[in-house]
Amino acid sequence: MKQLLLLIAITFSMAAQAEWILQGEGSHLGFATVKNDLIAENHSFTQLNGTVSDEGRVEITIPLSSVETMIPIRNERMRSMLFDVATYPLGTVNADIDLAAYTSLAVGDYKISRVTFTVNLHGTALEKTVAVKVLRSGSNSFDVSSLNPI
Repeated sequence: MKQLLLLIAITFSMAAQAEWILQGEGSHLGFATVKNDLIAENHSFTQLNGTVSDEGRVEITIPLSSVETMIPIRNERMRSMLFDVATYPLGTVNADIDLAAYTSLAVGDYKISRVTFTVNLHGTALEKTVAVKVLRSGSNSFDVSSLNPI
């Protein structure tokens, strides 16, 4: 049985009192597959898009065709057989957060919270509560990492 585990490390920047924008270059969405119940392989996506609205609505979009396994034929097989990107080109991660709990952090401070995410993949939605660490890395930037795989 193959399992899919997601690990999120995302950087958001914000303008004063405005929506947060995911910074693709500083972000990473990795996942592992386990085959034959004992061989784990790490992979990632090279493209991510996302925002957090003023109301705290998190929306992250993953172009599934950007899967990167470091093996070209495996990339193609994941695109066609695992993700079926012709039918399901995007994966999404959504959540609602208390934005004030993070915008009140001083630069260099962090907060660990439990956030309920909805992961939509291949036409199926899965809701998971995950511990995340939110670090205020600059006056207008935040680094968000899941502490456990989803």
